Amino acid sequence: PDLISLLPDERSYSYFDGGSLMLAPAGGGKGRLLWQAAAGFEPGDAMAIADDSQNVAVVERRGSRHRLVWVNLKGGSPKVLIECEEPL
Repeated sequence: PDLISLLPDERSYSYFDGGSLMLAPAGGGKGRLLWQAAAGFEPGDAMAIADDSQNVAVVERRGSRHRLVWVNLKGGSPKVLIECEEPL
């Protein structure tokens, strides 16, 4: 796994595994898929977890294109918040 981060509630952690964002219980157990980079994109070098442990912001990139994506940990469709040519 790449880029591991403990959620603020300390019950779970998220991590990148290839082009996928995963969520796993801190006490052990199998991770589940939260988000996968869009076709042609790859995850960036950062993620930020909201203080409420309900959402994660991730960056994905394709060449010089960068997007900030909002992912709800409970499910639902990820939302692209920003898309630009500048690194995020």
